[in-house]
Amino acid sequence: MKIILTDQQLSALKMVKKNRVSVLCGGPGTGKSTTLLSIIEWAASEKMSITQAAPTGKAAKRMMEATGHYASTIHTMLGCIFEDGKFQFAHNRSNPLQADLLILDEISMITNDLMCRVLEAIDPKRTKLLLVGDQDQLPSVGAGAVLRDILASQAVPHVELDVIHRNSGTIVTACHRIKRGQFYSPAKALDLEATPPVNLIHVECSTPEMTLAGVESMVCDRMPLRGYDPINDIQVLSPVNTKGLLSCKSINDRLRDRLNPDTDGLWGDGGGDDYPFRPGDKVINTKNSRLQTTKGAEAMIVNGDIGIVRAIHGKEIIINFTDPDREVAVPKKDKNLLHAYCITCHKFQGSEAPVIIIPVHQQFNYFLSNSWIYTAISRGKEIVITLGDFNTIEKAIKNRIPNNRKTKLAEQIVSIRQQHLNMEFEGI
Repeated sequence: MKIILTDQQLSALKMVKKNRVSVLCGGPGTGKSTTLLSIIEWAASEKMSITQAAPTGKAAKRMMEATGHYASTIHTMLGCIFEDGKFQFAHNRSNPLQADLLILDEISMITNDLMCRVLEAIDPKRTKLLLVGDQDQLPSVGAGAVLRDILASQAVPHVELDVIHRNSGTIVTACHRIKRGQFYSPAKALDLEATPPVNLIHVECSTPEMTLAGVESMVCDRMPLRGYDPINDIQVLSPVNTKGLLSCKSINDRLRDRLNPDTDGLWGDGGGDDYPFRPGDKVINTKNSRLQTTKGAEAMIVNGDIGIVRAIHGKEIIINFTDPDREVAVPKKDKNLLHAYCITCHKFQGSEAPVIIIPVHQQFNYFLSNSWIYTAISRGKEIVITLGDFNTIEKAIKNRIPNNRKTKLAEQIVSIRQQHLNMEFEGI
C-alpha cells in the first residue's frame, strides 16, 4: 500500500535526502513511524544499507515493530565488549559502522558519552544519520541533554511533527494538551469501543492508603479481568524509589505479596542470606554488565532490562530477561537488581506497556513536572490509569522545570560549524 505523506512528513523525507545529519521530532500519534517507513522505503530504493538502533531493548523492539526493519540496542550495534574492567566498542574510528543510513530512536535518553561513541563509529563520508526523538520527554538519566542541545544549536536540520494522526484515544490527546501546558479532563470509566477510545481515566483517592489499595486492585484484579497479565502487561510508575506509601519500594512490597506470595514458606523475603528476591519475582537490572547465559554463551545486560527470576542457586540468581530473550546467571554479590512491579518513570523511559498505572499524590509535588507526567502517560499503549489526587497532576502540568544541565554541547556544535564555514570561505 502506497504511503501518503503530509506536507510535514514530506519535508522530513526531503530533509533526510538532502542532509548528512538530521533530526525528526514529534510526540505520540504524530506520524513518526509513517515518516520513518517512507524514509526507509526511499533508502531501500537507493540500495542503501540501513541500520536502526535505540537505547533500550524495548525501544528497539518497538522500532522494529513500527518499521518492519531489524533494530538493536545501541550497545549491540556498536559491538560492546567488556575488557580490562570497562566497556569497549568494536565499532569505532578505526572500524566504522557499515551503514549508509543510520536511524537512532529515543534520542532524549542518550547520554553525551554514548552519543560520542556513536559518532566516533560513523564514517562521515558514507553514512547519513537520522536522530529521532521527543524533546518534551524527560532527559537522560546520565549526563547530557543531547536532543535539547542539538536543537538549541540550530546547526542541524530538523522537522517537528505536531499534527495528531493516530486514533489512539484520550491518551494521545491528553499528552498533546500536557505538552502545551494545558489541563485535560479525565474520564471516570474506560470505553475502548468509543470513537475515539476513552483509554485514559483517573480514579480520585483522598489518601495514600486508598491510592495504594487502588493500585493493588487495578493491577491484581480489575485489569486481569480485562485479560491483561499483571506481570507482563501492566507497569506501575512512581516518581520516587523509597519514600512514602506510594514509593516504588512500598508498591513493590504490596504487589509482590499478591502476585508472587511465598505460599510454601520456603523463601521468606528472598533467597536466604538477606537476599530480597525469590523465584517468580519481576525484577529490573540497574547496571550494564556482560554475564554468562545458562547455555554457556555471553550476553549483554543493560541498565533498565526487565526480567523474571526463574531460580536461585547458591550465590547466583537465574533471570530470564526479555527484548531480547536471555536467561542469565546474575551473581548475588553484584546487588544490581530491584523489584520491578513498580519502577520510576526514568527507568521505563523508551519502553511501553499495554497498561500503565500511575499513583499521584501531593507528597509528590516536589518531584512531578510537566515532562514527568507527559512521559509517564505516553508510556501507555492501550490503557493509562492515574489514581490519587488529580490536583497533583494539574500542578505537574504547570510545573515546567527548565532543563538546566550545563553541558556546553550546543555551544561546541555552533563553534565547530562556524569553523567549517570559515574553512569553506577561505580564499574567497
